[in-house]
Amino acid sequence: MTTPPQGPWGPGQPGGQPGGQHGGQGGPQQPPQQGGWGQQPPGQGGGWGQPQQPQGQPSYGQPPQDRPQQGWGQQPGQPGQQGQPGQQAGGWGQPQQGSAYQQQSWGQRQQQGGWHQQQGGQPGQWQPGGPGGKGPGGIGKDKLPFVIGGGVVGVVLIGLLIFLGVRAFGGDDTPTTQPSTEPSTGQPTGGNPTESPTGAPVSSGELGNATGQAKAATEKLQGIGFGCSDLFNTAQGAHRGCFKTDGRKDAEAIFQFGSDGNIIAIRVAAQDSDNNNNAQVAFDQVLQAVGNDAFGADSVKKVQDAVKTGQRSEEVGTSWGELQLSNSGESLRLSGHKSGEDALDLPDQNFDTTQAQLTAALKGKGYVCTSSCKKEVGQYGSQRVYSYARSGEGIKDIEVSVYGEGSAVKNAMTSVLNDTFGVLKGGNAAAVKSYIQAHSDGKPYAAYVGGWKVEIDGSDSSSYKSQRISIRYESFYA
Repeated sequence: MTTPPQGPWGPGQPGGQPGGQHGGQGGPQQPPQQGGWGQQPPGQGGGWGQPQQPQGQPSYGQPPQDRPQQGWGQQPGQPGQQGQPGQQAGGWGQPQQGSAYQQQSWGQRQQQGGWHQQQGGQPGQWQPGGPGGKGPGGIGKDKLPFVIGGGVVGVVLIGLLIFLGVRAFGGDDTPTTQPSTEPSTGQPTGGNPTESPTGAPVSSGELGNATGQAKAATEKLQGIGFGCSDLFNTAQGAHRGCFKTDGRKDAEAIFQFGSDGNIIAIRVAAQDSDNNNNAQVAFDQVLQAVGNDAFGADSVKKVQDAVKTGQRSEEVGTSWGELQLSNSGESLRLSGHKSGEDALDLPDQNFDTTQAQLTAALKGKGYVCTSSCKKEVGQYGSQRVYSYARSGEGIKDIEVSVYGEGSAVKNAMTSVLNDTFGVLKGGNAAAVKSYIQAHSDGKPYAAYVGGWKVEIDGSDSSSYKSQRISIRYESFYA
C-alpha cells in the first residue's frame, strides 16, 4: 500500500499551533447537525442509488465534479431503441449507436456494384459471325446470351456479398445519426457521477454511491448521530469518513470500500478527555456499527474482549484480516485491512499558494509573522494563521484561529478568513470557503470538502471565546 506523506502536526489547541500526527477524518453528507451522544437523528442512507441534497458545491466535493447519486450499474436514462434512425443508446461513457441502414434499394446497389461494371467499354469485343456461327472461344451464338446472363448474375452476387461484408464490418456508409465522438468518462453509471476515476475529490462534503456493507454501515452511523462524507468516490472504490464531535469528546469511522460495497480497510476511534468509560462506550458504538457488517460479530467480540481486559496495544486476528488495537484509556483506536486487499491510495492535495506568498500577503495586512502570523483583536484577543508545506510545494495544511471577547470573536474570524482565502489559490479553495461560511453557527463540524479534511470547533467559556478552523491533507493507514 502506498502511504501518503503526512505533515508533522495535527490539530492543536485553539489559538495555538497544531501538534501530533495527521489523522484521517471526514465530514457530513450535508451540513451535519451533530448534537450530544444520545441523539438519534433520522438515519439518512448514504447508499448507492439514493438521491442526495445538493450542497452547492463544486463536487473532491471532486475534484471536483457533481457527485453521483445513483446506484452502481444504473443508467441515467432509458437507452434509445437500436435500429431506429436518430436514436442513441444511453449509458455513461458508452459510445452511441449508429443509425439504421439508409433506405437504398438493393436493386440500385446491385446495378452500381454489378451490372454497370459490365457495361463499361470492354476491350476486344467479338464480332458476330453468320447464322449458326460461333462466338469467341467456340461458343455457339445461340448459347451466348445465356453465358453472358450467367456472368452478369455472378458478378451481381459477388458485388452483393462484398457489399454485405462491408456493411457488417464497417457500419453504414452515411449514418443519419453520427455517433458521439466524446471519449468515455470512466465514471460510475447512474445519476450524476460523483467522481472521475482519478480520485478527484468530492467538493462539498457530500456522499457518493454505496451499496452492501458500506451502505449498511453508513446508515447505522448516521442513525447514532454521525455525519458522513466522501474524500473520493470512483468506479474503482471510495474513501468515506463518518464523524461525531461534541466538545472534548469525539468519534470517527473511516472506511474504504470497493465498487461492490465490501469494506476493505477501516479505522475506528473514539476519545473522551473527561471520562475513560465514556470513551469506551463511544468506541464500542462505532465498532459495532462498522464491524458487524465488515468482519462479523465474532470478530467484533474479540476486539471487545481485548478492550475489557485493558490491553493497551494488541493485534487481533480475525477471519477478515489483522486488526491493530490501541487503547490509552481516554482514547481508543482500531485499524486494519481485509486479507488479500490493499487500502486505496489517497490523491495528493495542496493549494497552489506557497507559505512565502501567504506570509507576504498577511504581513501587508498588519499581521506579525514568525512561525505563524498573528494579529491582535481588542485588548487581549488575537487572530492567527498557521500553515505547513513541503519544500518547494504549495500549502498542505492551514489553520486559522481566533481568541477574544464575545462578539469580537465572530467578527475576527470573518476577517481572518477573508485575509487567508484572499490569498489561497487552487486546491478547491472556493469550495472550502463556501463550506466554512455555511457552517458558521458556532457548532462543531467535520467533513471531507474538496479533497481536504475540514474541522470547525471552538469553546465558549465565560466572557472569552475561541474558534478554530483546520484545513488539512488527509492521511490514512490501515
